Amino acid sequence: MPKKTAPARRKRLSQKAARAVADSARLVKGADHRDTHRWDLIAEDSTVLGYVEPSYGGTGGTGRNGWNYRLADSFMVSGPYKTREEAALQCALAWTRVATAPVRRTLTAD
Repeated sequence: MPKKTAPARRKRLSQKAARAVADSARLVKGADHRDTHRWDLIAEDSTVLGYVEPSYGGTGGTGRNGWNYRLADSFMVSGPYKTREEAALQCALAWTRVATAPVRRTLTAD
């Protein structure tokens, strides 16, 4: 039976380092953009920080009421925001908060 390994632990970044990563991020169409209209927020080193996608539930003709963002390792959605760029900015700020937060210790069964 293969030995179980602990999951990779997230490394805490300094405010300066996290801000540099977030500032270098750009919004690009996702691979499945044609179907989902989702945009990816990608850092300079090709790390996906989060996603920006249309928010539905409005009363307009398209049913859209803005844009939501979601961090890459999360299912929680935040929004809606009026523009795609505003949602991307909020996503970058949220990623910075997560990346600079103290790393919580977890129990491992070794």
